Amino acid sequence: GDIEWFLRNKNTQEVVSAEGIIKGTKWEPFKFDKDNDYYATSLDNVLAEGNIPPCNTPYEYFCAVEKLRKYIDSTITEDLETIALPAARLDQKYLQTENAKVFGCDPSLNCWSNKTIHPKPSGDNVRSAGFHVHIGYEAPSVETNLLLGRACDLFLGLPAVLLEPKNERKLVGYGLAGNIRHQPHGMEYRSLSTYFSDNQKLIEWCFKNAQKAVDFV
Repeated sequence: GDIEWFLRNKNTQEVVSAEGIIKGTKWEPFKFDKDNDYYATSLDNVLAEGNIPPCNTPYEYFCAVEKLRKYIDSTITEDLETIALPAARLDQKYLQTENAKVFGCDPSLNCWSNKTIHPKPSGDNVRSAGFHVHIGYEAPSVETNLLLGRACDLFLGLPAVLLEPKNERKLVGYGLAGNIRHQPHGMEYRSLSTYFSDNQKLIEWCFKNAQKAVDFV
């Protein structure tokens, strides 16, 4: 899986850019665990992003997400913190760089229509953070990925509408139903926000319901 967090100044409560703070890029992630190449950090737009290894149980999944977040917390200055906000408005001074104007590096698809999802251009100062659930399986296929995405809408996306606080994430084209990517290892479900990374109960809920989606398919 991969998870994104905003960085916030503890003293002023201002959400700031992670550019120049978080190591790694989308193309060259910074691998911080010499024993496990899956653990990595990267800058995504103005957010701190990280990757975790494949997991087999809800608790293992929680531990992996926590390890990633704690590592990021250990690398930022004491006045900053990671914050699991689905969306935030940043001061325009943080949004002038090329990185701040790039939304995503690969196209997403709507698993119901099989059409490309186009995020909103970066003229606005709203940015959003996702909790992307990856489902890996042997011999992945487009057909199975589409079915898995639809099942994830049923078991993750729909309940998330009730669980997640209202936010501006959909304004920039993210958080919509059926948002997936085809991956070499399987399917990436992209509709959930980083809200679901904020505590053990929510993280384990995501794993359990993703497993329900797999079983359903």
